[in-house]
Amino acid sequence: MMPSRKISFIINLSDSSEYQGGEIEFLNIDTTSVDLNEQGSCLIFPSYMPYRINPITQGNKYILIGHVHGAVFR
Repeated sequence: MMPSRKISFIINLSDSSEYQGGEIEFLNIDTTSVDLNEQGSCLIFPSYMPYRINPITQGNKYILIGHVHGAVFR
Protein backbone atom coordinates (compact mmCIF):
# COMPACT_ATOMS: atom_id res chain seq x y z
CA MET A 1 0.00 0.00 0.00
CA MET A 2 2.98 2.34 0.43
CA PRO A 3 3.16 3.57 -3.22
CA SER A 4 -0.48 4.68 -3.15
CA ARG A 5 -0.29 6.62 0.13
CA LYS A 6 -0.79 10.33 -0.66
CA ILE A 7 -1.78 12.21 2.49
CA SER A 8 -1.20 11.48 6.17
CA PHE A 9 -2.91 13.00 9.17
CA ILE A 10 -2.44 13.07 12.93
CA ILE A 11 -5.25 14.09 15.29
CA ASN A 12 -4.40 14.84 18.92
CA LEU A 13 -7.02 13.30 21.22
CA SER A 14 -5.44 14.28 24.56
CA ASP A 15 -5.47 17.49 26.57
CA SER A 16 -1.92 18.90 26.64
CA SER A 17 -2.12 19.24 30.46
CA GLU A 18 -2.29 15.43 30.76
CA TYR A 19 1.18 14.67 29.34
CA GLN A 20 4.64 16.04 28.66
CA GLY A 21 6.71 15.35 25.56
CA GLY A 22 5.32 13.81 22.41
CA GLU A 23 6.20 16.73 20.13
CA ILE A 24 5.85 16.12 16.40
CA GLU A 25 8.93 17.05 14.40
CA PHE A 26 9.46 17.19 10.66
CA LEU A 27 12.85 16.92 8.98
CA ASN A 28 14.13 20.39 7.99
CA ILE A 29 10.86 22.17 8.91
CA ASP A 30 10.54 24.48 11.91
CA THR A 31 7.18 23.92 13.64
CA THR A 32 7.98 25.73 16.90
CA SER A 33 5.51 28.54 16.13
CA VAL A 34 2.57 26.09 15.76
CA ASP A 35 0.89 24.39 18.73
CA LEU A 36 0.51 20.84 17.45
CA ASN A 37 -0.24 19.54 20.96
CA GLU A 38 -3.62 21.26 21.35
CA GLN A 39 -6.44 18.77 21.92
CA GLY A 40 -8.45 18.26 18.74
CA SER A 41 -5.78 19.68 16.45
CA CYS A 42 -5.43 17.91 13.12
CA LEU A 43 -2.18 17.98 11.20
CA ILE A 44 -2.42 17.07 7.50
CA PHE A 45 0.73 16.62 5.41
CA PRO A 46 2.06 14.82 2.31
CA SER A 47 2.93 11.22 3.17
CA TYR A 48 6.44 11.52 1.75
CA MET A 49 7.48 14.01 4.47
CA PRO A 50 9.66 12.32 7.13
CA TYR A 51 8.53 12.99 10.70
CA ARG A 52 8.91 11.66 14.19
CA ILE A 53 7.01 11.87 17.46
CA ASN A 54 9.24 12.42 20.49
CA PRO A 55 8.83 10.14 23.52
CA ILE A 56 6.24 10.95 26.18
CA THR A 57 8.08 11.81 29.40
CA GLN A 58 5.04 12.01 31.70
CA GLY A 59 1.38 10.96 31.45
CA ASN A 60 -0.37 9.53 28.38
CA LYS A 61 -0.96 11.03 24.95
CA TYR A 62 -3.51 9.53 22.60
CA ILE A 63 -3.41 10.31 18.89
CA LEU A 64 -5.13 9.05 15.78
CA ILE A 65 -2.93 8.56 12.72
CA GLY A 66 -4.37 7.86 9.29
CA HIS A 67 -3.53 7.85 5.62
CA VAL A 68 -5.43 8.68 2.46
CA HIS A 69 -4.58 6.53 -0.56
CA GLY A 70 -4.95 7.29 -4.24
CA ALA A 71 -3.84 6.25 -7.68
CA VAL A 72 -0.16 5.40 -8.12
CA PHE A 73 1.99 8.34 -9.28
CA ARG A 74 3.16 7.97 -12.87
